[in-house]
Amino acid sequence: TAGNLSDAQILTLRYVKMVADCRLYGILIIRQFNETDPEQCNRDDLLTDLVIKAYEPAFSKLRGIIENIRSEQILQSEIKKIFNHTVYGTYGEVRKDLLHICHAVSDLYPDRISDNTFKKLEIILSDLKSSFESLDLIKKTLNITTVWKDVEKLRKTVCKEQFEEALSVVDAHLDLRFFYKLRDTRELVNGFAKSQELITWIKEIAKDEKDIGTFIDLANTLEDAATSDRLSGLHRIILAIRPLVFDVRSDGQFSDFQRAFDKMYKFVEGDTQITDRLIDVTENLKWFKEMQDLQTDTTKSSISQVENMKAYGRFIVGCNQKRTGLSDFFEERKIDDLMKAEIVYESGDTKHLKYKDLKELNDKLVLISGQQNYHEKVLSFTQVFGKLTQICDVYKELNECGHANYQKWVYERDFKEPAQAWEDVNKLHKDMLHQLEEEKNKIEDKIREYAALTNFTRLQLLYLRNKLSVFKEDEPPSYYHETLILLQAISPQVVMEDVKRQIYIIQEEFESTHERDLLSIDQLGKILTTLMQKRKKYRLRLCVDTTA
Repeated sequence: TAGNLSDAQILTLRYVKMVADCRLYGILIIRQFNETDPEQCNRDDLLTDLVIKAYEPAFSKLRGIIENIRSEQILQSEIKKIFNHTVYGTYGEVRKDLLHICHAVSDLYPDRISDNTFKKLEIILSDLKSSFESLDLIKKTLNITTVWKDVEKLRKTVCKEQFEEALSVVDAHLDLRFFYKLRDTRELVNGFAKSQELITWIKEIAKDEKDIGTFIDLANTLEDAATSDRLSGLHRIILAIRPLVFDVRSDGQFSDFQRAFDKMYKFVEGDTQITDRLIDVTENLKWFKEMQDLQTDTTKSSISQVENMKAYGRFIVGCNQKRTGLSDFFEERKIDDLMKAEIVYESGDTKHLKYKDLKELNDKLVLISGQQNYHEKVLSFTQVFGKLTQICDVYKELNECGHANYQKWVYERDFKEPAQAWEDVNKLHKDMLHQLEEEKNKIEDKIREYAALTNFTRLQLLYLRNKLSVFKEDEPPSYYHETLILLQAISPQVVMEDVKRQIYIIQEEFESTHERDLLSIDQLGKILTTLMQKRKKYRLRLCVDTTA
């Protein structure tokens, strides 16, 4: 029974059945058994008869076939007849089957059949007609005129109907795995052959791989998210077929074509949607061309704005308004409010560019920076813009730290000489970083000296320094209501009279300082420390009263 047989034995029996009509002979014997009185029939005799008259002759014949394969004297037609139970299409299948038989029917060990012989068998048994059809389609699409002799010789070997030559005449030096790839990508190749207009367009826009990314990225900035999938599909198709389109010449060698096709195959392997993507891109080629035209217009417009900035424009960074109410000190200043540009034309007309306009322009310039024609102009603008953005960040910190010079601060810089503008803004950024480091160190020193400062955030400290510096006797109590609530966080018993008294004490010192509109962090520390001491005295008095 089959359940008691090994894989090798089952496979061998299948081949025995092919070389001898065992099945028919077996049916006759079984019929004879059924027609005979079972009591007078010996089942073992019938099986012995089957083995002697059918199985052993076929077994012997199969040994001869294997020996002929080993010596490559077997005819190709005989190979087709013997192995017609399956179409081989995976590298190594023929070797696996024959090794089973070699072990089962003879003492012919596997190493006595050469690798070259196995390869020749696979060439004869593989269905490569579709592979050559794919190859012909690609050659026609790419206008490849070279006749690859080795390929044509293989074509004659595997595509002809009569196989009267011995296996030994087969040329097996080409890699069959490559032809399997051609066969397995037949649908993609069919789509490729119908995309001649797309291929021509790709040759125009994708000579450099950077140009592909530039086109896709710019197109994404011009359209909404709904189009991103279509654009990513185009990107993938271009990257997939680019090796075939650009790396294969019409008079090139087969090895060049093979390398290019292998690159494509490796890129699309496992992608079940690649053919559908190719069809979609081909069908929507008109839309992609319109996107390219729009991108070209956008590039020209962006470069035009850079040229206008260079001739008539200036960058403006900073803020000339102080913070006022408590809410202003709880909100971080955004870069949208700290950076802008103006272009004043010769006619007197002025164009105002907000930060978001400059950022959008910069992003588009970055995308086209790889294009050699615009590289220098783009680089000068993006460098200056990037450094001014960093300056805004440093300015925000200096402002929040309470640096007196940066409470109301504006910096303007024209763009007439881009190289000089870059040098100036770079130096300014370094100077501001140095000032910020000094200011932070000063605040940290004062926080260690005055523990009362730790009860407030950086912006709350700035608020107190600002508000108390303009303390006026004639202001109504409501004017200082927010300030008093904030101070009561360190001492609930604080009243405005306590604050006034402390302001009067440091008034002379304050008048002598250059920070006329802002208390120094040292002055604020003294005031807060005194107010905290008032809380300690109150607690002490409360304890005495309770004891009494």
